[in-house]
Amino acid sequence: MPTGISPAFWAAALFLIAVYFLRRETLTATIASALVIGFLDILIIVILSVLAFPFIQPASLRYVNSPFGNGQIFNPMIIELVFGVVLASYFGHTSAGNAAKGVLRRDPSGRSLILGNIAAMATAIGLNCLWVIAVNGAIPSAELSSTTGTALSPLAAKIGGIVPILGVIYVILSMEWVRFICHTACSYRCAKRSLQV
Repeated sequence: MPTGISPAFWAAALFLIAVYFLRRETLTATIASALVIGFLDILIIVILSVLAFPFIQPASLRYVNSPFGNGQIFNPMIIELVFGVVLASYFGHTSAGNAAKGVLRRDPSGRSLILGNIAAMATAIGLNCLWVIAVNGAIPSAELSSTTGTALSPLAAKIGGIVPILGVIYVILSMEWVRFICHTACSYRCAKRSLQV
Protein backbone atom coordinates (compact mmCIF):
# COMPACT_ATOMS: atom_id res chain seq x y z
CA MET A 1 0.00 0.00 0.00
CA PRO A 2 2.47 2.68 -1.12
CA THR A 3 1.46 6.26 -0.46
CA GLY A 4 3.32 7.84 -3.37
CA ILE A 5 4.88 10.35 -0.96
CA SER A 6 8.65 10.73 -1.09
CA PRO A 7 10.65 9.19 1.80
CA ALA A 8 12.50 12.52 2.03
CA PHE A 9 9.20 14.16 2.99
CA TRP A 10 8.66 11.69 5.87
CA ALA A 11 12.24 12.19 7.08
CA ALA A 12 11.86 15.98 6.99
CA ALA A 13 8.50 15.80 8.79
CA LEU A 14 9.98 13.57 11.50
CA PHE A 15 12.93 15.94 11.91
CA LEU A 16 10.67 19.00 12.25
CA ILE A 17 8.44 17.26 14.80
CA ALA A 18 11.52 16.29 16.85
CA VAL A 19 12.82 19.87 16.74
CA TYR A 20 9.41 21.13 17.89
CA PHE A 21 9.39 18.85 20.93
CA LEU A 22 13.03 19.60 21.75
CA ARG A 23 12.31 23.32 21.80
CA ARG A 24 9.46 22.74 24.27
CA GLU A 25 11.87 20.83 26.59
CA THR A 26 9.02 18.73 28.02
CA LEU A 27 7.84 15.26 27.12
CA THR A 28 4.53 15.26 29.01
CA ALA A 29 2.39 15.43 25.87
CA THR A 30 4.72 13.03 24.07
CA ILE A 31 4.38 10.38 26.79
CA ALA A 32 0.60 10.74 26.79
CA SER A 33 0.63 10.42 22.99
CA ALA A 34 2.81 7.30 23.25
CA LEU A 35 0.29 5.69 25.61
CA VAL A 36 -2.62 6.45 23.29
CA ILE A 37 -0.73 5.27 20.20
CA GLY A 38 0.41 2.12 22.01
CA PHE A 39 -3.15 1.33 23.07
CA LEU A 40 -4.45 1.89 19.51
CA ASP A 41 -1.66 -0.28 18.04
CA ILE A 42 -2.51 -3.14 20.40
CA LEU A 43 -6.23 -2.77 19.69
CA ILE A 44 -5.66 -2.86 15.92
CA ILE A 45 -3.40 -5.95 16.17
CA VAL A 46 -6.04 -7.76 18.23
CA ILE A 47 -8.86 -6.73 15.85
CA LEU A 48 -6.88 -7.77 12.75
CA SER A 49 -5.98 -11.10 14.39
CA VAL A 50 -9.59 -11.79 15.37
CA LEU A 51 -10.73 -10.95 11.82
CA ALA A 52 -8.10 -13.35 10.42
CA PHE A 53 -8.99 -16.29 12.68
CA PRO A 54 -12.02 -17.47 10.65
CA PHE A 55 -9.72 -17.76 7.61
CA ILE A 56 -7.10 -19.93 9.34
CA GLN A 57 -6.30 -23.14 7.48
CA PRO A 58 -4.66 -25.86 9.63
CA ALA A 59 -2.43 -26.85 6.68
CA SER A 60 -0.95 -23.35 6.66
CA LEU A 61 -0.08 -23.63 10.35
CA ARG A 62 1.58 -27.02 9.84
CA TYR A 63 3.72 -25.85 6.89
CA VAL A 64 7.46 -25.97 7.60
CA ASN A 65 10.18 -24.84 5.23
CA SER A 66 13.42 -25.46 7.08
CA PRO A 67 16.57 -23.90 5.61
CA PHE A 68 18.29 -27.28 6.07
CA GLY A 69 15.61 -29.54 4.55
CA ASN A 70 14.87 -30.75 1.05
CA GLY A 71 18.44 -30.25 -0.15
CA GLN A 72 18.35 -26.49 0.45
CA ILE A 73 21.60 -24.68 1.16
CA PHE A 74 21.72 -22.62 4.34
CA ASN A 75 21.40 -18.91 3.65
CA PRO A 76 23.09 -16.76 6.35
CA MET A 77 20.84 -13.82 5.39
CA ILE A 78 18.05 -15.64 7.23
CA ILE A 79 19.90 -15.13 10.52
CA GLU A 80 20.08 -11.36 9.86
CA LEU A 81 16.38 -11.28 9.09
CA VAL A 82 15.39 -13.30 12.17
CA PHE A 83 17.53 -11.28 14.59
CA GLY A 84 16.42 -8.01 13.01
CA VAL A 85 12.75 -8.86 13.45
CA VAL A 86 13.25 -10.13 17.01
CA LEU A 87 15.26 -7.08 18.06
CA ALA A 88 12.75 -4.70 16.50
CA SER A 89 9.83 -6.54 18.11
CA TYR A 90 11.25 -6.41 21.62
CA PHE A 91 13.11 -3.09 21.47
CA GLY A 92 10.51 -1.34 23.63
CA HIS A 93 12.29 -2.41 26.81
CA THR A 94 14.85 0.33 26.19
CA SER A 95 12.22 2.93 27.08
CA ALA A 96 12.37 1.62 30.66
CA GLY A 97 15.39 3.87 31.13
CA ASN A 98 13.17 6.89 30.50
CA ALA A 99 10.71 5.80 33.17
CA ALA A 100 13.28 4.50 35.67
CA LYS A 101 13.96 7.84 37.31
CA GLY A 102 10.29 8.45 38.14
CA VAL A 103 9.54 4.85 39.11
CA LEU A 104 12.60 4.49 41.33
CA ARG A 105 11.65 7.68 43.17
CA ARG A 106 8.36 6.04 44.17
CA ASP A 107 9.78 2.53 44.65
CA PRO A 108 13.52 2.62 45.46
CA SER A 109 13.71 -1.20 45.52
CA GLY A 110 13.06 -1.26 41.75
CA ARG A 111 10.59 -4.12 42.15
CA SER A 112 7.75 -2.34 40.32
CA LEU A 113 10.14 -1.37 37.50
CA ILE A 114 11.21 -4.99 37.04
CA LEU A 115 7.63 -6.32 37.28
CA GLY A 116 6.47 -3.67 34.79
CA ASN A 117 9.19 -4.72 32.34
CA ILE A 118 8.26 -8.39 32.76
CA ALA A 119 4.58 -7.60 32.14
CA ALA A 120 5.48 -5.51 29.07
CA MET A 121 7.66 -8.27 27.60
CA ALA A 122 5.00 -10.93 28.28
CA THR A 123 2.41 -8.75 26.55
CA ALA A 124 4.72 -8.22 23.55
CA ILE A 125 5.35 -11.97 23.30
CA GLY A 126 1.62 -12.74 23.53
CA LEU A 127 0.69 -10.18 20.87
CA ASN A 128 3.46 -11.35 18.54
CA CYS A 129 2.35 -14.99 18.92
CA LEU A 130 -1.29 -14.05 18.29
CA TRP A 131 -0.32 -12.11 15.15
CA VAL A 132 1.96 -14.84 13.78
CA ILE A 133 -0.67 -17.56 14.29
CA ALA A 134 -3.42 -15.42 12.72
CA VAL A 135 -1.40 -14.31 9.69
CA ASN A 136 0.46 -17.58 9.04
CA GLY A 137 -2.78 -19.51 9.35
CA ALA A 138 -4.91 -17.22 7.19
CA ILE A 139 -2.50 -16.56 4.34
CA PRO A 140 -0.97 -19.48 2.39
CA SER A 141 2.79 -19.81 2.85
CA ALA A 142 3.51 -19.40 -0.88
CA GLU A 143 1.69 -16.05 -0.89
CA LEU A 144 3.43 -14.89 2.30
CA SER A 145 6.89 -15.81 1.03
CA SER A 146 6.35 -13.91 -2.23
CA THR A 147 5.10 -10.77 -0.46
CA THR A 148 7.67 -7.98 -0.59
CA GLY A 149 6.06 -5.66 1.97
CA THR A 150 4.26 -6.36 5.21
CA ALA A 151 1.69 -9.09 5.73
CA LEU A 152 -1.01 -6.41 5.85
CA SER A 153 -1.39 -6.31 2.04
CA PRO A 154 -2.22 -10.01 1.54
CA LEU A 155 -4.32 -9.98 4.72
CA ALA A 156 -6.34 -7.03 3.38
CA ALA A 157 -6.75 -8.79 0.02
CA LYS A 158 -7.90 -12.00 1.70
CA ILE A 159 -10.30 -10.57 4.29
CA GLY A 160 -11.28 -7.20 2.79
CA GLY A 161 -13.80 -5.08 4.67
CA ILE A 162 -12.22 -2.81 7.26
CA VAL A 163 -8.82 -4.54 7.16
CA PRO A 164 -7.24 -2.17 4.57
CA ILE A 165 -8.36 0.86 6.60
CA LEU A 166 -7.07 -0.61 9.87
CA GLY A 167 -3.84 -1.55 8.09
CA VAL A 168 -3.22 2.01 6.93
CA ILE A 169 -3.98 3.39 10.41
CA TYR A 170 -1.65 0.82 11.97
CA VAL A 171 1.19 1.63 9.58
CA ILE A 172 0.87 5.36 10.21
CA LEU A 173 0.72 4.90 13.99
CA SER A 174 3.62 2.45 13.99
CA MET A 175 6.06 4.73 12.24
CA GLU A 176 8.06 5.06 15.46
CA TRP A 177 7.50 8.81 15.58
CA VAL A 178 6.96 8.92 19.33
CA ARG A 179 9.88 6.60 20.09
CA PHE A 180 12.13 8.69 17.87
CA ILE A 181 11.06 11.88 19.65
CA CYS A 182 11.65 10.30 23.10
CA HIS A 183 15.09 9.03 22.10
CA THR A 184 15.95 12.40 20.58
CA ALA A 185 14.90 14.17 23.78
CA CYS A 186 16.93 11.75 25.92
CA SER A 187 19.99 12.23 23.73
CA TYR A 188 19.50 15.99 23.91
CA ARG A 189 19.32 15.90 27.72
CA CYS A 190 22.41 13.70 27.97
CA ALA A 191 24.38 16.00 25.66
CA LYS A 192 23.17 19.06 27.58
CA ARG A 193 24.26 17.53 30.93
CA SER A 194 27.66 16.50 29.63
CA LEU A 195 28.33 19.95 28.16
CA GLN A 196 27.48 21.60 31.48
CA VAL A 197 30.06 19.52 33.36
